[in-house]
Amino acid sequence: MPCDEIRPVAPERVLETRRLLLEPLTVAHAAGLYGPLLNRRLYDFVPQDPPATRRALEDRYLSLSARRSPDGSEAWLNWAARERATGGYVGTLEATVHGNRTAAIAYAVFVPYRRRGFAAEGCERVLAHLFGGFGGRGRDRHPQRRVHGARRVPGFRARLPPRKR
Repeated sequence: MPCDEIRPVAPERVLETRRLLLEPLTVAHAAGLYGPLLNRRLYDFVPQDPPATRRALEDRYLSLSARRSPDGSEAWLNWAARERATGGYVGTLEATVHGNRTAAIAYAVFVPYRRRGFAAEGCERVLAHLFGGFGGRGRDRHPQRRVHGARRVPGFRARLPPRKR
């Protein structure tokens, strides 16, 4: 293993909050997430297009389910966020832990579930996982300024300590 390779910490663990289950993303999630991901309103402020086909989404999720980049320099942690009360998917969360020991998190909350605090709740849990598992010690905030409500969501970049060699 190269010295700069990052190993994901507990990549298959379901993360829990009061209202959410954050399930590690797998190909099987494409069936339940494809429809909500087609809503163009999700992409108003994100330079990305909806998945072209369900098969394309499955292929993307297959790549992400490796939990790290092909060269091993980044940990790729992705979750499907499911509401405990209904079992429905409310969105997705992701964290990329870079080789320089920083991490960036992102989220997408499906339109019917917006403005109910799911982004903040999910991001707080992801940050707790990053700080606990990777030993983070601080965070910087870089929200999308045009995304309504983004200022209420916890920090988007976590600074993680240098890895012990």
